[in-house]
Amino acid sequence: MPAIGYHFSAKVISRAKGQSAVASVSYRTAEKLKDERLDKVFDYTRKQGVEFVYHAAPKDAPEWVHDIGQAWNQVERIENRKNSTLAREFEAAFPHELTDQQRAWMLKDFVREELTRKGFLATSAIHTPSHDGDERNYHVHIMLAERQLDADGFAKAKDRRFSDFATRDETLDGLKEKWADLCARQLERAGLPVEAERWRHGHKTLAEQRSLALARGDDAYAVECDRQPTQHLGPVATEIERDGRESHRGNENRAIEADNAERQRIKQEAARLEQQHAALERQEQRLEAHPTVRAINQAWERSDSAASFAAALREEGVVIARVSEQDAARRRKARDAAQEAQAERLPPELTAGDLYAIEQGGMACRLDATTLKADEQDIAARLAAFAPDTTPSLAEAWRKERREQEFNARHEKPQQEYPVAHEQESKPLALRRLESYGERKAIRQANPTRDYSALRETHVRVGEALNQDHAMPEKPAVRKVPNKTTADQTPMQHDAEMLERIERNRALLREEQERDRRRERER
Repeated sequence: MPAIGYHFSAKVISRAKGQSAVASVSYRTAEKLKDERLDKVFDYTRKQGVEFVYHAAPKDAPEWVHDIGQAWNQVERIENRKNSTLAREFEAAFPHELTDQQRAWMLKDFVREELTRKGFLATSAIHTPSHDGDERNYHVHIMLAERQLDADGFAKAKDRRFSDFATRDETLDGLKEKWADLCARQLERAGLPVEAERWRHGHKTLAEQRSLALARGDDAYAVECDRQPTQHLGPVATEIERDGRESHRGNENRAIEADNAERQRIKQEAARLEQQHAALERQEQRLEAHPTVRAINQAWERSDSAASFAAALREEGVVIARVSEQDAARRRKARDAAQEAQAERLPPELTAGDLYAIEQGGMACRLDATTLKADEQDIAARLAAFAPDTTPSLAEAWRKERREQEFNARHEKPQQEYPVAHEQESKPLALRRLESYGERKAIRQANPTRDYSALRETHVRVGEALNQDHAMPEKPAVRKVPNKTTADQTPMQHDAEMLERIERNRALLREEQERDRRRERER
């Protein structure tokens, strides 16, 4: 079903087909009328689905014309030939988004502007969707008498604009365009600008609608317009189809719909493949920018054999592994589990026998033409030296890399960084004292004759203040050794005492840290 249901068609009600104008208008308006020519009453008052009836005539028409029965009985009397065309009927569809009031206003505008102002009698009836049909099928039947009306009644000659070969197509196209424009106006008033633009061009061919949709950026509707149009069933074929039988036109429409469905499937498949191609291109660009992939490319370019290639990779911290049958089986199970969980992304497939380059971080790159940027035959010839019995599997390589990472993490000494603005406050007390000692020693070596007693006293006072202001929580207080520095002490004696105190403080800190570790293990 297209995004819009524009429809506007014309047909004739003819005595040659055994039809009656009175009977036709009685059925469409669901009224009880008598055909005086046939002396027969047509009663369709029980008919359901008639929403609104609008009977209109030119303003200077006689009074009797405003009665539906009298007006169409007069048409039957004037059209006295056995093959006369009694009336012309237009059938048009409404946008299903409109209300009943909007549909009535739209119908009145169309009849007034296109028919009654031009001197024609018209009887219209809006029908609602049938119970077993499309619930959006709001449509109208407009019956038009082809003779113009004035104060004296119907004209003696018919107006041929609707039937003449030279003018009928142009006249019908004008009515179709007017109906499309009225539909668009009502949709705009309803706050539906996208649907309004679609209906405004609904009277044009599907190819023209598609071009206009692409021009205004309505890609979704442009896709729907890329199809073969179906044919209107009409009342006879519709009745046959409702009875469960197949009609000729119904079979043609089903064949067209099947062809359209196949075309749509092909388009969707092409769009899917295009998206996959774009995704692969983006993945290839990401791979080219990755440092590990660049390192693999450089190792391939500067090597001329499998051994030199493997050695160049080892220098970069990359090892070569082969996909084993167990690796592929485990990956298939993982993909099946992800599919059952309806995961957004599935793990990539693994093919037994493929070679991968694995970096220290665990990233794996398949060694193929995309990664190595080389000819497939050259790749196959050089990589054939990596035999299955000498090349580790993916699982083994990953386990080895994981063990190395864990070992490095356990034995790596953490480097403590301190903020520049609060460097002295953030450092441990023992480390601050060591730095103070190093500064003093450097000063003494630069000035061996200077008296350092006042400087030593200043450092001691600063150390005591730091002990008070920056005592570590939940730590035993460091035992302070009274300052025994006297004027008789030499700098070497003072340094020896300072080192002794530092060693004792370090021992206390180590004991406390050991107690903390024991508590953690006991927990």
